[in-house]
Amino acid sequence: MNRYRWIIAGLLCMMGIGLHAVTRTVDITGAGQYTSIQTAVTASSPGDTVLVYPGRYYENIRISNSDISLISLEAITNESAYIDSTIIDGGLVSSGLWVSENMQLVTIRGLTITNCRVGVFLDRYSITELTNCSIHGNISSSGAGLSIYKCTTTLSGIRIFDNYAYIMAGGIYINGYMGSVSVTFDPVNRCSIYNNTAGAGQ
Repeated sequence: MNRYRWIIAGLLCMMGIGLHAVTRTVDITGAGQYTSIQTAVTASSPGDTVLVYPGRYYENIRISNSDISLISLEAITNESAYIDSTIIDGGLVSSGLWVSENMQLVTIRGLTITNCRVGVFLDRYSITELTNCSIHGNISSSGAGLSIYKCTTTLSGIRIFDNYAYIMAGGIYINGYMGSVSVTFDPVNRCSIYNNTAGAGQ
């Protein structure tokens, strides 16, 4: 009986090793584990953190993993300069950041998202927290800066400005029937949404 107890304990320990959260570093200079944010995000497991070092990353990121954090050095140092120096440039191809439907507990912090067809898109039934991000210079038909569709999100210290939608909602577009969407604005670390233009609902 004691022998089986030790075998079970050993198996649990080995399983625990595989469950430990890791931090995956992304550095465009090649000094980190990855040079691509998408590659690091795709490799992540629940509980992992993708830490992005300063640089301009020409990518369109799709987050299809629950319980991961995508952050810049701002999240560690509280130095706001890292927000402006850690940039996702979508190349006017598609969304800069797209959180897929049903993804839970996704944290995004300390990034600039620009030059995208929709800066950040939060898909239905996802739960996301955005903190201290700058979303500007994006173009779309609707919701050029931030598009929230039937999901739950918390916005803290987000700046959304100088975005353009040629139909509606230049800055932020919240779409969903009553009870299907929930948006909470941090009353302390407040958001700024300004100077966005659109055909309607600027």
